[in-house]
Amino acid sequence: MREGEVVSPGLEISEVKKNVNRKDWSWWKTATVEIFAGSAAGMAQALAGHPLDTVKVRLQTQEGLIPKYNGMVHCFALTLKEEGLSGIFAGLQSPLLGAIVHNAIQFLGYEQTKQLIAKTTKHGDANRLNPLQSFLAGSLVGAIGAIADTPAELLKCQLQVPGTKFSSIWDAASQIRTQRGVHGWFQGFVPTLSRNMPAYGTYFGVYEFTRTQLNKTSDFSSWKILLSGGFAGLACWTIAYPIDTIKSIIQTQHFDPVKRKYKGTIDATVQLAKQQGIKGFYNGFLPCIYRSFISNAVCFWAYERARSIYS
Repeated sequence: MREGEVVSPGLEISEVKKNVNRKDWSWWKTATVEIFAGSAAGMAQALAGHPLDTVKVRLQTQEGLIPKYNGMVHCFALTLKEEGLSGIFAGLQSPLLGAIVHNAIQFLGYEQTKQLIAKTTKHGDANRLNPLQSFLAGSLVGAIGAIADTPAELLKCQLQVPGTKFSSIWDAASQIRTQRGVHGWFQGFVPTLSRNMPAYGTYFGVYEFTRTQLNKTSDFSSWKILLSGGFAGLACWTIAYPIDTIKSIIQTQHFDPVKRKYKGTIDATVQLAKQQGIKGFYNGFLPCIYRSFISNAVCFWAYERARSIYS
C-alpha cells in the first residue's frame, strides 16, 4: 500500500481472512503429513518387532519353579515348533492396528507439542529444541498415548499368553466388554501411563539428540536415520522395562478381578520383588532390546522417508 492510499474496511477484512485461511491450510497440511508418515512408521514398527515382542511377553509372564522357556532363542524355537508362524505372530492384529493409529497420533502430537514449546519458550525453531524440551514434549505425548496404548496392548497380551481362550482380538474385546464393560479394556492403565511418560520423553529426546549429532551436514542418509531410531529405542526400553514387566503381568491376568492373582500395580511389584528379586523385573529383557533397536530403527526410517515423500 502506498503512502496516503485509503484502504476500505472490506478490503482489510478480506486480507485478514486470507491470512487466517493460509494458517488453517498450513496446519492441515502439516497434520496430514504427520498422520501419513506416522501411520507408515507404525505399520513398519509392528511388523518388524512383533515376533520378538511375543517372545518378550512369554518370558515376562511365565511362572513356576521350572519355567517352560530357558531363554530368548529357546522360546522362539519352541513357539515356532509347537505353534508355527501363527504363534510367533499371535495377536498381531491388535498392535498393528494400534501402532498405525497410535503412531499417527503420536507423531502429530509430538510435532504440535514441539511447536507449542517453541512458541511458549520463544525458542523460535521447533526443530531445534534442546534435549530437555524434547523430553518434555515426548512425555506429554506419552501420557496422552497411554489412552490408546492400554486397550491395544491388553488385547495383544491376552492373545500372546499360551493357551489363551480367545480366538481373535475381536473375540477378546467382545468378551471383556460383555463382562467388564468398556472399563475392562483399560486393565493396566496405571502401569502403562507410568511407563509411557519417562519412556517417550527419553525416546524422542535421544532421537533428536542423536540425529542432530549425526546430521552435521545436509546428507541425512538412511543409515543415520536407522542408527538414531535404534538408539532411541534402546534408551526408551532400558528406562521402561521394569514397569513394562509389571504392565505385562497385570494385562495377562484374568479380566475378572475375582480370578486375578494380583490386586494391582503395587501388589504385583511387591510380590515379584519378593519372589524373584531385581532379576524378575528383567525377564525377557534380551529379546526386548533386540526388538527395540530393530523396530524403532525401521519406525523412524519409515517416518522420515514417508514424510519427505509426502512433503
